[in-house]
Amino acid sequence: MQPQSKERNSSLIAGLLGHDAAVQVLQTPLFSSVHNDHIKWNFERNMQYSVRSAYGFCVKEVILGNYFRVEGRQDLIWRAKILPKVNSLNWRICRNCLPTGISLHDKGVNCPQDYVICDTGIEHICV
Repeated sequence: MQPQSKERNSSLIAGLLGHDAAVQVLQTPLFSSVHNDHIKWNFERNMQYSVRSAYGFCVKEVILGNYFRVEGRQDLIWRAKILPKVNSLNWRICRNCLPTGISLHDKGVNCPQDYVICDTGIEHICV
């Protein structure tokens, strides 16, 4: 913002951000009814940002949240009376986390996506 006015410093924004981001920032409307801005962090009681609260937010929302959740009763896999390595394989299949050609490619690994031995198409989990 320009000092003593409610206008953006366009040259500073363009210098700090890339062209596309600067255009988006400059297109964001400024409301004349707002006179004073303040920083507010909703994940701390005193509304002040801290690394501790950001870490807590990430753990709660990303690790424990729905991002890694898979539907179904996967706990039943671990109760099965079979070899632990078979349990682990079943669990990986249900979570879709076997290192198949397509899943490795999706994660940025440069490897062939086709079945290496039989060459019958793209390697993926068939359940």
